[in-house]
Amino acid sequence: RVQAAPAANLSLSPSTGTLYYGVPFSLRMLMDTAGEAVVVADPILLYDAALWRIDSVTPNYADPPGAGQFRFLARSACAGGRVQVSVGTPHQTALSGSPLAIADLLATPLQCLPAAPLSYYFLAAGAGGDSNLIRDDGLGTDLLTGVSGGVYRGLPPPRGESADYDADPAAEPVVFRPATGLWSVRGATSFFLGSSGDIPVPGDYGGDGKTDPAVFRPASGLWATRGGGRIYFGGPDDLPLPGDWTGDGTSDLAVFRPADGRWAVRNATRFFFGALGDCPVPADFNRDGRLAAAVFRPSSGLWAARSLTRLSFGLSGDLPVPADYDGDGSEDFAVFRPGSGFWAARSVTRAFFGASGDIPVPADYAGSGSAGMALFRPLTGWWEIRGITAFCFGQLGDLPLSR
Repeated sequence: RVQAAPAANLSLSPSTGTLYYGVPFSLRMLMDTAGEAVVVADPILLYDAALWRIDSVTPNYADPPGAGQFRFLARSACAGGRVQVSVGTPHQTALSGSPLAIADLLATPLQCLPAAPLSYYFLAAGAGGDSNLIRDDGLGTDLLTGVSGGVYRGLPPPRGESADYDADPAAEPVVFRPATGLWSVRGATSFFLGSSGDIPVPGDYGGDGKTDPAVFRPASGLWATRGGGRIYFGGPDDLPLPGDWTGDGTSDLAVFRPADGRWAVRNATRFFFGALGDCPVPADFNRDGRLAAAVFRPSSGLWAARSLTRLSFGLSGDLPVPADYDGDGSEDFAVFRPGSGFWAARSVTRAFFGASGDIPVPADYAGSGSAGMALFRPLTGWWEIRGITAFCFGQLGDLPLSR
């Protein structure tokens, strides 16, 4: 294969960002032809199949400005950590430009809090069965000289302390749209708070029994409530975990640093607890009205609640969903198995509810004093609350906040 001088390349958009366990996001494969006409684009993208699920691969058929369609060849294959897309045009409609979209991918992170950044990378030229961009010269000349992939921060689903936005006994279904900062409370209101990259951190910051919308901005450590409150606490490496840590009936600002297991509650305490790869699951496990620091180890199913207990419950890949499922005032150790829809609350209940790809959102939707099983289907915005109701609310990319 003859290598050409122009420096054509392949890339991903976006190439960075914050992603949430179980929530699909869109990736676009792009090519820069360096001004040359291209008749075939054959990118190969590699990823860790234990960390990602590819939901769909859609080759691009749109007319780029000043160019013809990809209409000569279009196919895709995805298996075992490898995505290959082949698209092309007849010679009379060869493509050139920067950038041009080759294909769109819909991908879902599969680990609660991975120990390393989530990444994709292209199989570069010269690697055997490699990616290529073929010039329109009749010689099969490969123009590809550079590739760049994407690296992303993976987070567990946001954990708000409560989901009662009107101070009645029942939790409300709520979604947050990360791209725009749109909040929607079903049957009540919609508003904007936050911007791209912000993490939703709802909680009862006023102590009035109602959930207050709020966001955490990792880049600066800013916490901002809808009422105008602004406080700086934490930083880019921290995961926000608001809740009532002191037992005074109001939500406190708190963060967990996954890299070293550091916990900090503003104006209260700091300590180390947990290891790299642990998923923080603070909860009131002993009915004292305060959150206890706790972690779930996804690799083994180990739970550890600081100064309380250590136990094994669940399997590798399970998602922790602690909540008060029996109404006794303490939260129960519980897991959800994404591949099968299996729920298990220790010493309380076991049930199958949901399907692969669903996000669990247990909460007290009935106002009965106990949490019920519920799920959100991110591809369609479908909600189902077990034994109560089902409805559509939200869209692809929205985060459910009803915890």
